[in-house]
Amino acid sequence: MIYSSNVWFIILTYQPSKLKLLARLRVFKGLPYILVDNSVQKNEYPKDINVLQTGENLGYAGGMNRGIAYCLSHGATWVVVANEDIDITEKALKDFVEKLRAVNPGIAGPTIGKLDKKRWTTILGEGVDYISGSFMAIHRKVIDQIGKFYEPYFIYYEDTELCVRARRAGFPLTHMPLRFSHADGTTFGANSFLHQYYLARNHLLFVARNSPVEVKLYEFLRHPKTIWEHVIKKEWGALTGIRDYFFRRFNNEYRLYSFGEGIRGIREIRERWGERMNEVRLPRAGWSTLWLPAHLRLFPVDVFLGLAQTLPASPSRSIGFIYDVGFLFHPEAYGKSAARLEKQTAQLVKRADHIITISESSKRDIFNQYGIEKDNVTVSYPGVDEYFIRPRLARQGEAFRNARPYFLFVGSLNKAKDLPTAIEAFAIFLKKMKKPYDFLLIGGDYWPDPAIDASINRFKLNNRVKKLGFVADEQLAPYYRATTAFVTTALHEGFCLPAAEAMVCGTPVVALDRGSLKEVVGDGGIVVEERRLKSAITDLADALLKVTDLKMRERLSKQAVKRAKLFSWRKFAENVFSLYKDGFPLSRE
Repeated sequence: MIYSSNVWFIILTYQPSKLKLLARLRVFKGLPYILVDNSVQKNEYPKDINVLQTGENLGYAGGMNRGIAYCLSHGATWVVVANEDIDITEKALKDFVEKLRAVNPGIAGPTIGKLDKKRWTTILGEGVDYISGSFMAIHRKVIDQIGKFYEPYFIYYEDTELCVRARRAGFPLTHMPLRFSHADGTTFGANSFLHQYYLARNHLLFVARNSPVEVKLYEFLRHPKTIWEHVIKKEWGALTGIRDYFFRRFNNEYRLYSFGEGIRGIREIRERWGERMNEVRLPRAGWSTLWLPAHLRLFPVDVFLGLAQTLPASPSRSIGFIYDVGFLFHPEAYGKSAARLEKQTAQLVKRADHIITISESSKRDIFNQYGIEKDNVTVSYPGVDEYFIRPRLARQGEAFRNARPYFLFVGSLNKAKDLPTAIEAFAIFLKKMKKPYDFLLIGGDYWPDPAIDASINRFKLNNRVKKLGFVADEQLAPYYRATTAFVTTALHEGFCLPAAEAMVCGTPVVALDRGSLKEVVGDGGIVVEERRLKSAITDLADALLKVTDLKMRERLSKQAVKRAKLFSWRKFAENVFSLYKDGFPLSRE
């Protein structure tokens, strides 16, 4: 092959004329390329055509992003995005690819543009402002650093914004002369409703996302004149686009609200969700009481998900998430957080149109404490991260080695976890068990329970109970896999994610029957009933003794792995999505 395999081409089409399309694809013969078909219906293509059919109209941005992901997964260094309606010769393509090898990482292409000097020079300064997306080469480093096309644009301005983001990140825009023609000019037709709509709406979106303050002010002051001009020309598409911008009617946008330094791992989130995921960063001070409610009132969403067990005042329909109401049963164990949790959870219940919780036990608690109709609460079990599911990600080769066999606790070392009870049961176990064991505690807390150290000293277990401090999630699996059992005696768990993590790793769980633990553990461990605390501690020690038996542990281990299959983030997401896709019962009048 005379062409570089590190340069991949992406050709985007929608409801194509097959004869024209196949004729234009001949020029790419011998080149690595992917045809992305945005048509809703499935089209038949010759076997030698490398095609990716999306099954929905994702627009230019969404379709090209799917193609970019495909090319990068096949080792592309450069991806060249091209409209299907360009006419170009094979020789011109060959010359372009050969010249591209010598270009510095950035964005390159033949058609360049300059933004209106009066309104836009403050964005980038001098030089080429953008390269047309009708034929644009993008280096892998650009995508790795700034991401792909921003999908809420759907079509128009997405190429311009990508160039702006690239230049701000220090990447050059390189003009590479190339002889070709763009046959059809505009996607919808110059005077069509949709052409007017997306140009007007996306112009405002581009200004809001990329312009300095003086440009935003200029646009605001001249906007009445702009609207009047559209009225005079009867450009109803443009007027509709302006309306939809101000009411934030972007059907394919997801927003992540954050404060301070923003959300860690936003690039990884965008890799999974695409450029439809937009982070909105607001000031930390007054975030939940002032800035978030104000933003949601100015730019309403169809559905707001209150993932942090709190909901702002908002005109949007909302789904609130309640993970635990242990603070209602044991406020003394939550310290200064109890009053705050009680207040924000009560507000959530009042404001939410529907509530999601993470166990049937928590659902009963919510129903009993707040008097909500059971139909207005949905249970969806949370999932377990890939670190625990896949040994390769869990660094199994670096398995934790302890001098003695051990039991394990993972979680906050606060009063709500009632670790003194577990330590006392461990002390009784040691008296009955001839073989020496350790009890490892992983985690920390802002308000540590002083009774933990007191219990260690009381039972003279300084050499047996070891506090290891914080351990990152990606390093936890080796501890789970090497332990005899995971132990928890928490006062009231809404779910107990560490128990699920342990079971996924094939580790049995020994727990007191408190909160949701019996529901979560099932037959993947031993759950001790608590009639009286003293007798329950003795029974807990006996349960620890039972899991030291190899046959018992092997049986419980198999059952734990099977039980843990109930806990999947994908299932969790599908349950949440089905609620606002199919509509959900209203809990507010």
